[in-house]
Amino acid sequence: MKDLIDFFKNRTVQKHILFAIVGLFVFFQLIFLSIRLYTRHGQALTVPDFIGMKIDEVEKLADEKHLNYEINDSVFIQGQAPGAVISQSPLPDTKVKAYRTIFLTINALNPEKIEMPNVVGVSLRQAEAILTSKGLRIGFKKYIPDIAKDYVLKQLCNNREIAGGTTVVKGAVIDLVLGMGAGGGTRPVPSLIGLTRGAAQEELSANYLNFGVVAYDNSVETRQDSLRAVIWKQSPSRGGTINSGEPVDVWLTVDETKVKTDSISK
Repeated sequence: MKDLIDFFKNRTVQKHILFAIVGLFVFFQLIFLSIRLYTRHGQALTVPDFIGMKIDEVEKLADEKHLNYEINDSVFIQGQAPGAVISQSPLPDTKVKAYRTIFLTINALNPEKIEMPNVVGVSLRQAEAILTSKGLRIGFKKYIPDIAKDYVLKQLCNNREIAGGTTVVKGAVIDLVLGMGAGGGTRPVPSLIGLTRGAAQEELSANYLNFGVVAYDNSVETRQDSLRAVIWKQSPSRGGTINSGEPVDVWLTVDETKVKTDSISK
């Protein structure tokens, strides 16, 4: 026991023990620092907006921002650049940790072709189900006087009638001409102020009315703007009456001050 005590009293041994303790302390500090640097512990990154970018641009920006990306889907949308990102998850400006994977949907390089179904003569509800199941999008619903209320009288693509069996691009917009029943009569003009084009379409359809002129102001510059734009002016104005099947002209904007000004003035 005395020999062990004398051993630890030796200055050389004490120095070695001290160096070992300091060395272990420094070693573990370096490990913790490396882990923090690797994981960027506690640092939240802002997800950039990849929409509209090509993959080489995405790769460069993701690398700069210490993020990963993965293409998990592709669809074809007319008017969008082939190979460009059309949606992402998480959304832009979301806070994430470093090296988070951003899932992207891109616009297909070559559109997929499908056979157009024939929905003429079926109910609106059935037509919507059939077209959606085929990967087609519902466009305008135009009502005309006809005894076959809420039944499809014509199916249109790019403002032309299209027959069942015709080859179309998957994702194409199909407009429907529907019967509004015999008689028609007059209806109050609904308020469309503050609604998007899609929401206004539903409101008009519910009242057996149609879009007339659809105009966007200078604040609408991109496709994304057009999707979020809202109606700030309409003609005829709300509160009046209009014959069933007649059009309502609308003007859309992303300028919120226009919508507020119009709402206050009416």
